[in-house]
Amino acid sequence: MASEAERSRPGLDYGRDGINLRYDSGRWLPAEKIDLWLDAMAKHVPVRSVQAIADIGCGTGRFSKVLARRYRAKVFGVDPSARMLSSARRTARSRRLKFKRGAAKDIPLPDGSCDLVFLSQAYHHLSDESRAGAEFKRILKPRGFLCIRNSTIENLGGYLYHRFFPDALRFCRKLLPSRARVTRAMRNASFDLTFRGAIRQVFAENHAEYARKIGLRTCSDLTVLPDRQFRAGLRRLEAHFREHDTGEPVREDIDLFVFRLPAGLHAATTERPSGSD
Repeated sequence: MASEAERSRPGLDYGRDGINLRYDSGRWLPAEKIDLWLDAMAKHVPVRSVQAIADIGCGTGRFSKVLARRYRAKVFGVDPSARMLSSARRTARSRRLKFKRGAAKDIPLPDGSCDLVFLSQAYHHLSDESRAGAEFKRILKPRGFLCIRNSTIENLGGYLYHRFFPDALRFCRKLLPSRARVTRAMRNASFDLTFRGAIRQVFAENHAEYARKIGLRTCSDLTVLPDRQFRAGLRRLEAHFREHDTGEPVREDIDLFVFRLPAGLHAATTERPSGSD
């Protein structure tokens, strides 16, 4: 469960310790695996209906880049971490991409400026779901789309590394939302749910690649573990694979939610959240 997110909570600073420099390697998915997500989205968010996208919690911009290519759209990548954005800008190869520092509770984009708001593994780090929902609604055009790619409580049990890091699993049980919670929060923000499904992706082609990715420690639940505890868990995982490596790919389920603003609701009828956190 990677987090490309609102990284303001203690222990979840994705700008620290050079995580931004190894994030793409630790969470890398080949083009055909990324296309799995884009194909799923395109069934509910037609390419022709999107000209501008906000990628909230964009991190190093791995989805920003493919969204710009698939939708031939302008993409605004928004993230609170200056270091993650620095990495994103270094690899940006399209004039369609623009990166801004900010968070979901106060998105630095004008009212009604986007056709699609996208979050990848960011929802579970939102500090204020209702305020974020109001911001998503504010920046969307009439009939705009909101796509959330995120692990949920219901996905737990399917992530192999949790067998070797029990404290990480306990952390996730507190951190991750349920499917019902995500749906309820966005419905309260006036969005209609048009699709929800678990997408099974190949995270690693074999156990050796999986151990290498986990060892890079880019998953949010692993960053909060004490170093000694993380190293001990990694040794257990590697020892298990030496004895039980089947050579098969390692798959994981992540949920995809697609919401849409109802007709007649747009930026002009949406109040920008006030107050401070």
